[in-house]
This record gives sequence, C-alpha cells and structure tokens, in this order.
Amino acid sequence: KYQILNRTLTNMLGEAPRHKFLMNHLINEQTKLRLRSISNTVKEATTLIKLTKEVHLQLLKLCEQVNNTYGLQILLSIVVAFGVITGNIYESYSLLQDGYVKRHLAFKSMTNSIVWTLYYAIKISNFIEACSRCKQHAVETGDLLNKFYDDPFADEQVQSEIRDFNVQLIQRPVQFTAAGCIALDTRLLQIMVSSITTYLMILIQL
Repeated sequence: KYQILNRTLTNMLGEAPRHKFLMNHLINEQTKLRLRSISNTVKEATTLIKLTKEVHLQLLKLCEQVNNTYGLQILLSIVVAFGVITGNIYESYSLLQDGYVKRHLAFKSMTNSIVWTLYYAIKISNFIEACSRCKQHAVETGDLLNKFYDDPFADEQVQSEIRDFNVQLIQRPVQFTAAGCIALDTRLLQIMVSSITTYLMILIQL
C-alpha cells in the first residue's frame, strides 16, 4: 500500500508545478491564463497533500492493528526459533564430535537439524524484512511529500499542510514490535545471532 502511495507521489513530482509553470510561461503569453493555472495547481497540491495525509493515517492504523493482532504470535515464534536453532546447531556439533554414532544416522539427524534451522531462520528473516520494508516506504512517503515544500507554487497553506504531515510522521512513526518487547528490525537479527553464538559457546564448553 505504501508503495502505491509513493508511486503516485513520484508521478505527481514528474508533473510538478515548477514544470507546469515553465511550460505555461513559454506557451501562454496571457497573464490571466497563467495565473489561473497557478491557482488551480496550488489547489491541486493542497488537495493532494491532504489526501496523502489521510491515506498515510489509515495505513498507519492498519499497521498498528496488524502489529497488535500478531505481536504475541511473532514473539512466541522468535522464542521458539531461538531455541530450535540453538538446539539443532548444538546437536549437529555433538554428532560430529561423537565417533560412535553410525554415519548414516548422523547424516539423517544432521539433515533434519539443518532443515529446521533454515526454516526458522528464513521465517524470522521474512518477518523482519517485511516490517523493515514497510517502515522504509513510510519514511519515503514523507521524503517525497517534502519535495513539494520548496516548490515555487507552494504557498503558505501548502507548506502548512506539509509541516502538519511531518509532525504526524514524527509523533506516530510506523513501527512493528513483538508484543511490545522487541522491535522487529535488523537489530533483532544481530541480537539473535550474537545470543545464539554465546549460548553455543557455553554449551560446547560444558
């Protein structure tokens, strides 16, 4: 949804008021027609910004609803993934160190461990990627809209709408958490990797 909104804003920037102004200046020699075009462009920009604010707010509410609905489930998935990945890696290490286990049994057990490790690693990575991408698109929406701020046609009303939108972005940023305990971003991957490594080192030394 944020991608669609950003694509629309990008297209509007391609038809930005400054380009319309230059075209009108070159083609239209009549001042009245040019002023009328300027007035219409300002009204369109104001309407666009108001509509963008409303769409962004609705998308934000939708993200919050999704986060509240699935936050606990994602938290449990993270805990289970941490335990399964740590346990499977340690089990594979133990099998490699145990010379009494038959080769075909060890291979079967290690294959099973690798499959489950990859499954949970990909699952958590997909969670984080989807959340990070959504947050990035939300920030991009604000960046695109701010490009209208310095436009020659941006009057005080247009700039005021953009400032209000920036306040909305700051006060209610798009963010995803696992039941409010852990932020679903790239830092979570770093924390999980470092924690799993630490626990494995402890288990190996026992």
